[in-house]
Amino acid sequence: MWSGYNFIEFLRQRGISVSGEVKAGAAPADGAALAGVDSEPLGRIVTDMNKWSNNYVAEMLVKNLAAFEGDRPATMTKGMERVRDFMEKLGFKRADYEFINAAGFTRKNRFSAEQLGRYLEIIRSDFSTFPEYLASLPIAGVDGTLRNRMKDTKATKWVRAKTGLLNGTVGLAGYAGRANGEIVSFAFMYNGPGREDKARALFDRLAALIVEE
Repeated sequence: MWSGYNFIEFLRQRGISVSGEVKAGAAPADGAALAGVDSEPLGRIVTDMNKWSNNYVAEMLVKNLAAFEGDRPATMTKGMERVRDFMEKLGFKRADYEFINAAGFTRKNRFSAEQLGRYLEIIRSDFSTFPEYLASLPIAGVDGTLRNRMKDTKATKWVRAKTGLLNGTVGLAGYAGRANGEIVSFAFMYNGPGREDKARALFDRLAALIVEE
């Protein structure tokens, strides 16, 4: 539906009249493809998602997992099942966490900081994907959701991490580099009624301390 409404809006902006309404449906089996467009490489798509915390891209990538496995229609529920299958292969038991929404825009997701840290360590050991994953993360004091954080500190350019924010919940997880070439994984989480800006400031100081060690 989102794609349909945006498509109509773009057509109208170009002077193309559109009648009728956007509605959900299914493509007919004998439908003909009128045009095709190759997407950006997956690495660039993930970078856009992580740098700017793009919830829509996260959800579409999960649906694409379902489509890639042949699920029709490709839904969020089916895509998330593929994600949980992957997590199980990494050694995470389904009973130990809750992963309902890929964008994290829900209070039903349940992960501990220890689990997130362990996941980051596992990803770091996989050379086939880690370089692209690391490059997709916001850089402290430089770009993305960290462009205005940790500026003029030891963490500037030396911390790459994903932010997380809901009312009463703040997160920061990623990697800190050190001058000796060491890479340290970290995961900070706060849940509570206190001020979120203080939690973010604390996380920034902790990340800088990791770089300095």
